[in-house]
Amino acid sequence: MCSDRAAVFNTVSEHFRSMGFRASCYIVPSGRDDGTLDLSDFGFPTEWMDRYLIDGLGACDPVPTFAMRHGRVFWWNDIPQMKKLDRAEERFFNELINSTMTDGLALPTYGLNQRVGFFGAGMIESDKVKATADPALLLAVAQTAHSRLDQLSLDSRQDIRVSPRERQILHWIAAGKSNHEIGVILGISSATVATYNKRLFDKLGVNDRVAASTKAIRLGLV
Repeated sequence: MCSDRAAVFNTVSEHFRSMGFRASCYIVPSGRDDGTLDLSDFGFPTEWMDRYLIDGLGACDPVPTFAMRHGRVFWWNDIPQMKKLDRAEERFFNELINSTMTDGLALPTYGLNQRVGFFGAGMIESDKVKATADPALLLAVAQTAHSRLDQLSLDSRQDIRVSPRERQILHWIAAGKSNHEIGVILGISSATVATYNKRLFDKLGVNDRVAASTKAIRLGLV
């Protein structure tokens, strides 16, 4: 069993490569309430990833969201036949077709508490891959990996222990309340709130309130 995230990703990407997919990616909702996705990629061209992540091209990519929403395995280039694309999505596919990316498989996954995820297996070596690939087997590999990643996340979360009062403080920090406001709500002094803040920052390994609330949300502590 893989002992950390790097080992999981290495095992999955090697398996996908053995089946003719030279690159892969893993996408999950970020854990923040802003509709963004967290992406880890393995083997995709640097130029494409710069455009995807830095230039905002990824915001127009309908594949991961569609796959996670509908739970369907499909080849990326088939999505125009599966949903009506808006102009931005059409532009994305024009860019994809005119790039060196080739086609790939969308593999939606589900983990603890039905937490959705997405593996993309792409950069096929040749058209023969599409004829010989076993989508069910690839999905099983992706699902196993997603479950393990969720378990590793849960294990990491369990390493950070917070008291009921600390959890209350985190809740109000995440809600944007000041130390004074939190003190009034909980019936304690601002100085006491500040002490709790320092203790929480140390436990979470962060240096400010924004980072604390973001990490707490991601770890399911609030």
